[in-house]
Amino acid sequence: NGRLSNLQVYKIGFSAKPFEAKRIQERFKKKVLASLENFTVGGNLYFFRKENPLGGISDLRATDAEPEIGEEWDLFTNWRITSDLNWSVQWGDLDVGDAYPRSAKKERYFSTNLTITF
Repeated sequence: NGRLSNLQVYKIGFSAKPFEAKRIQERFKKKVLASLENFTVGGNLYFFRKENPLGGISDLRATDAEPEIGEEWDLFTNWRITSDLNWSVQWGDLDVGDAYPRSAKKERYFSTNLTITF
């Protein structure tokens, strides 16, 4: 059995490129601003459950015999500024479920990356 054999994950996601329209591109003649066509925003909603409420999962803190592990929102932006330069920002919020003891709290994260490819 794999480490995640008792874990069920359901995902609903979306993404959009808000500056992809031709008339918006025509307004931005400068090189960096023209790269706004490569700007993406999106998000995902995850639902985590135990298949067998009595079984464990890879997170050893989920000790209660309940199926609900939690829900998580992830929001992101990704901007390919040039062919060699990419910037991304990610934010997430996990609301733990009944599989965790009452002392467990929400978990949040924020990250940003700047990637140069050569």
